[in-house]
Amino acid sequence: MRFKILMPLIGSFVFFAACSTLHKGQLPLSESNVQANRFFENISRINNKLETFQGVGKFQMRDKQGTLTSRIAWIGGKNGRLRIEVLGPVGRPQASFATDGTWFYAITRNPLRFHKMHSKNASLNALISVPIKIEDLRRLLAGKIPVYPHHSIFVHSDRSGSGYVLVLKKRWMGVVEKIFLDNTGSKVRKLEVFSTAGTLAYAVVFQGCRTVKGYHIPSRLLISDAGDVTFDLEIHKFNPDIKLADSAFVLEPFKLKIEK
Repeated sequence: MRFKILMPLIGSFVFFAACSTLHKGQLPLSESNVQANRFFENISRINNKLETFQGVGKFQMRDKQGTLTSRIAWIGGKNGRLRIEVLGPVGRPQASFATDGTWFYAITRNPLRFHKMHSKNASLNALISVPIKIEDLRRLLAGKIPVYPHHSIFVHSDRSGSGYVLVLKKRWMGVVEKIFLDNTGSKVRKLEVFSTAGTLAYAVVFQGCRTVKGYHIPSRLLISDAGDVTFDLEIHKFNPDIKLADSAFVLEPFKLKIEK
């Protein structure tokens, strides 16, 4: 069972911290570089002015042994700040986690347990069984694309016959990320992030899109690991550019409510 934390989340909580070869359909090197840079600039501009946001939705987490479904609410801010509440049947928070960019906090209510650890960008593998970083999730919830450190980029046609694949490579490591684009090279359809060993760490499929106050927000994020775990998030409400105090990203016992 790979639901390491979320399946028992409503009851109790235990937190663990956590080429150069051309592909068929790839453009000649010089032309490819120009197009790759243009596509990369397109991605970098997606919601690049969005700093604070609030959302409400529903997630369904699945593996071969079961399914967990719950409502969820979140807020995000600058400098890596993120807070998420897992909501119970009547809308009351049942579990929370947050980061203020320096500390990571986690709490459950029944029984009441509180955890705090020093971490700027912890992995959520222990929480949702998918090795995605907190900052990656924050960017995804803001409709942005996580971009990993890299030394070179190139582009080739998607072998599915539609769109392009932007490939980010790091010296001595090879491919660190693949970003699947539509035919215009401006909309992201899918994202794949690779481990230092070169294996798939996690993938994200973007489904649907709506515009909220000029920002492009996905309707659904399907996050999965290389095995059998999927974290399916539906985004029902999204409010950008809201005022948030720094204290909203610091969890303390009995101070745990996000106003929605």
